[in-house]
Amino acid sequence: MRPVYFSSLTLIFLSACSSGFADITGSVYGQKIGEGSAYWGGPYIVFMNTEMDCDEMSWVEDKYSLDTDELGTESTINALQFTYASAEVQDGKLTIASQNSPAVGWFISGTRGEADIFRSTTGSIDTTIDGDWLSGTFEVGFGEDGTMNGDFEIEKCVNLKPRR
Repeated sequence: MRPVYFSSLTLIFLSACSSGFADITGSVYGQKIGEGSAYWGGPYIVFMNTEMDCDEMSWVEDKYSLDTDELGTESTINALQFTYASAEVQDGKLTIASQNSPAVGWFISGTRGEADIFRSTTGSIDTTIDGDWLSGTFEVGFGEDGTMNGDFEIEKCVNLKPRR
């Protein structure tokens, strides 16, 4: 297991059932990502503040409507999701923009199937794939609603399928 260093200024987040990590700071609309689970697969990278197994990730969608408050899980959850425009997560640095972006960030705050959803407007994500592991850094802005940044190493989830 990798050593984990705790700091009073950052939140350490350990991925369920693995030795991965995510160190995420910041908030969106006052909500944070704390200890929970994180996975990647297909065009998705997802950090959550709740323990969730890979087989419980069916609620993850390509896009979310900012007008709809429905979420495909009954869990109470804060999640930061990156969705790539490509069929799968790619190695390297991508820019996150409000339009025509190679990656989009979503912040989802859900309770029993209802959610507040925020779409990123600025930022970047830089990733490296090593077998079933993904490591990287990100910084993402949600306009006046907040920002988040962090670094991570997380395990692949076979239930997050590539886009066809």
